Amino acid sequence: MPRYQGKHKKRLRFKKMNFVLLFSIIYSIIVLYQVISIDILPTKFVIAAITGYTFINLVLFLLINVKKRLLRAFFFIFLVLFCDINIIGNYYVNKTFGFLKTSFGSGTVNPDAQTEAYNIYLTGHDFDNFRDFNMILTVNVTKHKILMTSIPRDYYIEVAGYDKKDKLSFIRQGVDVSKASIENLFGIKMDYYVDINTESVVTLVDAIGGINYCNPYDEYYSTHAMVIDTYDDSKGEHLFVKKGCQQLNGIQTLTVSRERLKLPGGDRARQHNVQIILTAIFNKMASPEIITNFDSTLNAVDGMYETTVPMNAVTAIIKDIMQNGNKWNDIKDQSVNGSDTHAAVNLGQSYDWVMMPDYNTVTAAKEKIEEVLK
Repeated sequence: MPRYQGKHKKRLRFKKMNFVLLFSIIYSIIVLYQVISIDILPTKFVIAAITGYTFINLVLFLLINVKKRLLRAFFFIFLVLFCDINIIGNYYVNKTFGFLKTSFGSGTVNPDAQTEAYNIYLTGHDFDNFRDFNMILTVNVTKHKILMTSIPRDYYIEVAGYDKKDKLSFIRQGVDVSKASIENLFGIKMDYYVDINTESVVTLVDAIGGINYCNPYDEYYSTHAMVIDTYDDSKGEHLFVKKGCQQLNGIQTLTVSRERLKLPGGDRARQHNVQIILTAIFNKMASPEIITNFDSTLNAVDGMYETTVPMNAVTAIIKDIMQNGNKWNDIKDQSVNGSDTHAAVNLGQSYDWVMMPDYNTVTAAKEKIEEVLK
């Protein structure tokens, strides 16, 4: 009787171990299937992942069935840990896939989409729908080049479809009108747009744990107070910004991005300052420590923008960065310029400061954009 019970217990342990192994294999297949479905990994990475998962599961199958009880117990613990890794990996992959599907374009693959070289109109609007931030982001995945072209908020241009001029920040007829107006100004095609709710930047920067901002200008106290959803600067404290690098939280980042009166060059310097902030955010989001804030980061990004960039354009650039990350060092910026004066704004309803475009700088910027796209 005792001998029979021993055999029964042994078979029971064997079944439990192999059940856990079966669970591991199923989860491995699920993780690999989701990774392949997202199409976010280079082919060699996919092959390596399939080979690695197969090898580990095969080795674990052999090792948990060895005769020595101590070794069997050790490898069973390793199997349980591997299952935990699979569960965590499945969570992150599933979360990323869901984010990509709901956050870019229609969430489906567009076979006709530009995925190798394209222009993105990057714009940010505030609570009153003023477009204070406007940039053309030119991306060439094949050449691993990125060009940021900043356009001053007061640039006085033709408003597409209205036969009138207005300054860029006052074009509040929708992102499509602003996009078409910039296309006409530069004589280029804007393939996609990303329309950001600038106040959501506060949530994003806080979610990623702040940014390292390096101020290239002299120290100053901000003109604007650290407030959201109002231009009444009496309702908050002003920020002291030292020269050089410093850590900024969300509301501090927004305050610095709005500054122009304390900067040499006014809005021209402000545009350059925004480029510095964007680069700092990109660098922080690409750092390994972002894993610890993965959920909060995706939640912060969700709903902060509207975009027509399709999912396959995003996955194409991620795949290339993973495979050729060391080649993505050709990131440049430029700005167009002009002269300050007064003119009719709000489609002729009022009068305000504007910047008359220097079309020589517009032509020069267009040539650089076209050069990156070739």
